[in-house]
Amino acid sequence: MMRVLALVVLSVFASTQVLAAGITIGSGGSISVGSGTIHAGCGDLFNNGTLSLGSGVVNMTGKVTNTGQFDGGSGLLEFGDDWNNSGAWNAGTGTVAVVDECGDGSITFAGNTDFYNLSMSTRTGKTVVFAAGAEQKIANSLVFAGSPGHRLTLRSSIPGAPAYISLALTGTQFIDWVDVADNAAVEPYQRLASTHPSTLNSVNSGGNYGWFEESVSIPTLSGPGILLLVALILLVAGTARRKYL
Repeated sequence: MMRVLALVVLSVFASTQVLAAGITIGSGGSISVGSGTIHAGCGDLFNNGTLSLGSGVVNMTGKVTNTGQFDGGSGLLEFGDDWNNSGAWNAGTGTVAVVDECGDGSITFAGNTDFYNLSMSTRTGKTVVFAAGAEQKIANSLVFAGSPGHRLTLRSSIPGAPAYISLALTGTQFIDWVDVADNAAVEPYQRLASTHPSTLNSVNSGGNYGWFEESVSIPTLSGPGILLLVALILLVAGTARRKYL
């Protein structure tokens, strides 16, 4: 397989498939996928130029690093390893998907990004560590899906300091077989997985805001506290009885 190295302009035409061993777009270079497909051969994608997905597909990708201009169009970007976006990102109506292929069991997600559709799924178990304080916004569709016995684990890079997942109120969500800690979904965005975790085969590992159903804390009383409560009830009852005698 060849490595796609764009120092000038590369266009992938309709119905074209390109097999590569990684994609590097240097400053001033550009790739337009059109309606074609680029298989990155589990190599990394590094964009410091311009990458336009169009309605095409870039898949079998390892790490994705964007420091240039990335236009999602209505296409699909599929990868299995780390995500780092510090460039200009235009989601369009495209889909970004994290999968098992071409990745490690634990990956990092860095940078603030506005997605249209974001999907993370695993059949073998995968941990995604979001940068603490960073925000991933999703305009349309959010999927977090593990599989029986192999949960998708979501964590913050700093325990106790949340990362933010913000799904628009008009968006849709599918969440199942996840283990979540130190993640926040705050207003004016949707509450995520708004039911008991067990209903979704999931685990609330703490430090979450705007996730799962709101719990109601019922205080417990010690022995002396119970005696005091009984005394107060008897006092109120006695006072009411004398009032009506």
